[in-house]
Amino acid sequence: MGIHLPAARSLRAGLVAALTTTVLVVPAGPADAAACVVVVPGLPPLCPQPAATTPPTIAGTAKVGEVVAATEPVWDQDGVTTTYQWLRDGADIADATAQTYTLTSDDFGTMISVRASGQGSGLLPGTSDSAAVEPALGDPITATTAPVLTGSGAVGEAVTTSDGEWGEPAPSYTYQWYRSRFSGRGAEKIEGTTTSTYTPVTADTGRALVAVVVADRYGYGKGAAVSDVVRVPKTSSTTGLSLVRSTVRRTQAPSVRVVLGSGAGLTPTGVVTIFDGTRRVRSFTVSAAADGIVTFQLARQGVGKHRLTARYAGDTAHRSSTSGVAVLTVTR
Repeated sequence: MGIHLPAARSLRAGLVAALTTTVLVVPAGPADAAACVVVVPGLPPLCPQPAATTPPTIAGTAKVGEVVAATEPVWDQDGVTTTYQWLRDGADIADATAQTYTLTSDDFGTMISVRASGQGSGLLPGTSDSAAVEPALGDPITATTAPVLTGSGAVGEAVTTSDGEWGEPAPSYTYQWYRSRFSGRGAEKIEGTTTSTYTPVTADTGRALVAVVVADRYGYGKGAAVSDVVRVPKTSSTTGLSLVRSTVRRTQAPSVRVVLGSGAGLTPTGVVTIFDGTRRVRSFTVSAAADGIVTFQLARQGVGKHRLTARYAGDTAHRSSTSGVAVLTVTR
């Protein structure tokens, strides 16, 4: 048999009154201690919330990518269990409820603090917040896999660099290309090459190319990685040998003229050797100032015919080449 409606309303009103308006004060212990509170008659009283005499602090290096830890507060009551909630600009960070916390790029430019909550049997919950810290920029990121170049490196044929692997979240990238110096010492920046693709030009002939990839992830220092090397093939060369006079007396020193040419329109430099058949007659170095043309005298030669050739050894941009035969006749 159900409760009569007026009776049910009377019962509900009585329960509400008991739960919301009945407050009994029960001595908590010593005279100077705060009183406990009976919220519901017949249930154990709830004593005052614990207060932190020493609040939590944030220990560790406050820098993106680093782990920081909350020190445990000192509560003014015994038997208190502490839980934690990390805050970003005063708002809860989702799932950040451990005593330690790894600072992320989302924390850069914000204020991070931790809230300790103290609870115990028969105690009202109490909280205490740490002082806030501002995370510093994280260490520069590093590539787990270096960038790789694809392409032959031949003049006029594009070479492309990959970005490499940098982990998550993926950073943004910028690029710069470099070529080795002809001296073999160091590299020189190729101005205006700031995309992932570069097309070698004549000036790159015989040199090594590399790309530097700079990765930028918010909250971290920029990282840089150098690609592998692609070498631009050397170009062809030509060597010409001519005689100022094809016939000389044995008392005369014959004069020869050597002309070096470049398949890429560059200026060949390096060592040229004159041979008489297989016999080495003389070697000399052609400088850039000579513009590929040198005229000089050989030592006096014996009577007879001499089949002279000039052999160019090549340089950093040019392959070697050998001239045709020039016949020198030496008379008495």
